[in-house]
Amino acid sequence: MRIPFDIRKAYFAAAIVVAVFLAIIPDTELGREYNAFLIAAKAGIPNTVTAIYLENRLYDTMFEVMVFSISITGALYFLKKENKFQLHDSLFTDPATIIIFRGCAMLSFLSACALAAVGHLSPGGGFAAGVAFGTSMVIQSLISDRNHLSNYLSMERPEKLEKSSWIFILAISLLTFSEIIPPDGVWGNLLSGGWIPMLNILIAIKVGLGTWALSLGFLDHKWIF
Repeated sequence: MRIPFDIRKAYFAAAIVVAVFLAIIPDTELGREYNAFLIAAKAGIPNTVTAIYLENRLYDTMFEVMVFSISITGALYFLKKENKFQLHDSLFTDPATIIIFRGCAMLSFLSACALAAVGHLSPGGGFAAGVAFGTSMVIQSLISDRNHLSNYLSMERPEKLEKSSWIFILAISLLTFSEIIPPDGVWGNLLSGGWIPMLNILIAIKVGLGTWALSLGFLDHKWIF
């Protein structure tokens, strides 16, 4: 039996109706800017976005990190990569290329530190810092003739650090849910926002190591180059 109308048009029309409905809903008397200020003031930091996903919606963020961890574990399992943090063949051995890539790795690492440290005061945060941190580590692994980064970290340290960061994230989340929060500190200072700076650092470590492990898994299987 032929459908008398295209269902895609119905979805499109419904989306327009919803968008118009949301657009005509009047704001509260205080306005959206004041509501955003209240969220940031409650968290004790001048970054409303960070206050939302690391305090108001910390429950969602906690499970997002869990899903990320499970995804990395599953991908490495199907890649059959037992040695998660080891790249057997370096891709770049030219001296000039090595110098350039080491400079890029250093810039990426410094960016990761800045994003994690001040992510609660400015745009940034744990997820962005983790990607920058993982990128720095991948570059170091690509240009190292003997894979010095993996040799330095050894086989157990990255695994333990990754799992430990998740345990600390879970513990801090439970403390936050129990309303056990350290003092907010001075507004706009580095040591402010309760557990938020620590959560940013832990998420950066977790995401960075996971990104590094997954990237090395794909590189070892020649799925990128």
